[in-house]
Amino acid sequence: MGVHSGTHIDAPFHFLNDGASIDTIPIETYIGSCLVVNIDADKLITKDDLPSNKLGSHTRILFKTKNSDAWEKCSGFFNTDFVSLGLDAAQYLLELKFNFIGIDSLSIEAFDSKDNVVHRLLLGSNVTILEGLNLFGVEPGEYELICLPMRLQDCDGAPARVLLREYS
Repeated sequence: MGVHSGTHIDAPFHFLNDGASIDTIPIETYIGSCLVVNIDADKLITKDDLPSNKLGSHTRILFKTKNSDAWEKCSGFFNTDFVSLGLDAAQYLLELKFNFIGIDSLSIEAFDSKDNVVHRLLLGSNVTILEGLNLFGVEPGEYELICLPMRLQDCDGAPARVLLREYS
């Protein structure tokens, strides 16, 4: 099993030679309030897909897309046509001061990306990326995120156990 298998965190070192490794990111990064947003995009999440009036003062966001339906069906094959985050949406999320972005695909970036510009932009801006979420059955809204990546020394990522707790 690799460090980017299943639900996992991408550390900046994943794409940046001088970026932080997974063991140097403070645990507080992974725990706190988050917003789960349902996005009805066919292939690419754009800025226009983001509900700007609902993003509020959050700094952590998780995207639920049609990818979560595929997790539930568990077809046994890797779909390279998954929904991913577009560059304009990534730039907008940075403007809004998000520092933790999760998605229900094995990569936040399109499968056919040649330059990995979304990864490089987010990781270069110290945004934590959470990939491979299964959000099937999770309703959009505010939650407490508890994300516990393995603390692997000098690695560019780590598998993570992720919990969402409803506020009561």
